[in-house]
Amino acid sequence: MRTASFLLAVGSFVIFLILLAKGTTFEIVPAEGLLNPVLQIGLKPGEETRLLESMLVWFFCTYLWLVVVWVDRSIASIAVNVILAPKPEAADHQPTEIRQLKQAIREADAERVRALLKAGIRLSEEDSSRLTPLELAELYDDSAIVELIRTAQTGRQSADHHHRD
Repeated sequence: MRTASFLLAVGSFVIFLILLAKGTTFEIVPAEGLLNPVLQIGLKPGEETRLLESMLVWFFCTYLWLVVVWVDRSIASIAVNVILAPKPEAADHQPTEIRQLKQAIREADAERVRALLKAGIRLSEEDSSRLTPLELAELYDDSAIVELIRTAQTGRQSADHHHRD
């Protein structure tokens, strides 16, 4: 939608420029008492309405494009906030350690995440948005915390594998 409205705005501007060029007269006339001639620009008879209409279409299309861009960004922002917002009613049903880990991830507190991981917190536990700690860290785009969680998962998987043998 954003690309289509942008192309509509650009296309209407091009049409406006074409009509402006076709409906405008340019004339160079010598001016009395001046060394340089004067460029006079005028509209051909009957072109005022077409130019005004094309200019209004261009303004409308540009406005439409700006609204689409604004709405698109607003919706994306709302979606991220809804996904990442803590759900208080579900938080009560989660173990304290999971709530602490989620809070540490949101605050980008790598040291607190490391301490909670060393305490042996369950990494497969989903939050109220059905996100595991790893998925939550990936949404917050914190590469240090993502790496901490992946390392902890890998270490636990290899420990479980050795423990079974």
